[in-house]
Amino acid sequence: MYRGFIKLWRKSLDAEWLRNHVLWAFWCYCLLKATHKSRIAKVGFQEVPLEPGQFIFGIHKAAAELNMSPWKIRASIDFLKKSKNITTQTTNKFSIISIVNWNTYQVEEVELPQAKPQAKLHANRTQTNTGKNEENEKEKMKESRATRLPESFFVTEEMLKWFNDQGFTRISIEHATEEFCDYWRGCGQAKVDWIATWRNGMRNAEKWSTKNAPPKKRFKSNNTAGTSGGRSSAGGGSKYDSVHQTVVDLG
Repeated sequence: MYRGFIKLWRKSLDAEWLRNHVLWAFWCYCLLKATHKSRIAKVGFQEVPLEPGQFIFGIHKAAAELNMSPWKIRASIDFLKKSKNITTQTTNKFSIISIVNWNTYQVEEVELPQAKPQAKLHANRTQTNTGKNEENEKEKMKESRATRLPESFFVTEEMLKWFNDQGFTRISIEHATEEFCDYWRGCGQAKVDWIATWRNGMRNAEKWSTKNAPPKKRFKSNNTAGTSGGRSSAGGGSKYDSVHQTVVDLG
């Protein structure tokens, strides 16, 4: 039975949700459960109007259908609400989950009639244009893949393992990652691979911390039996000489 389809956008890869299997499974569950058109749902003897992107939700039913514990479901809901991917409306009998920007990402596309192919141009001109077009397409693909740092950016277990393997001694992963996020969200630049950018940021943070570290103080010991810097310890000895003499007397 044909029941339609949903769209999964590749920008989800930038948010690293695939590494969190519980979150990704629940997010796909929400997309699949949401209605694609306005309709009336019945809950017991009550009729509930639903708009595109909404569905009736029950935590115990979702836990059974996803084979998850209820607390994992709640944790996923809290995360998606904080990242502004869903909103919830709760009554004493049920809840309604709404997918934010449903019409932006899940709207059905209307196929446009294809234009008739034009006559072929001269072979040499075609080859020249093809080369330029390929270069332009590569640049467009690279720009289209670049995104700004997502609000849901977080350190995964694999990133934590990489950080510990580097042997960094002067920075903490929490403080360095917080500065990293503040900087890139502040400047608003887009990157293709944010995990690689984060790794490079951690290396730079360690390097700059080492470079800006204050120099260690070195203390020169005074020799009470001889001279230090051309002075005799007998006539003008320092306070360290008197302390040393006291220790000798007590011994």
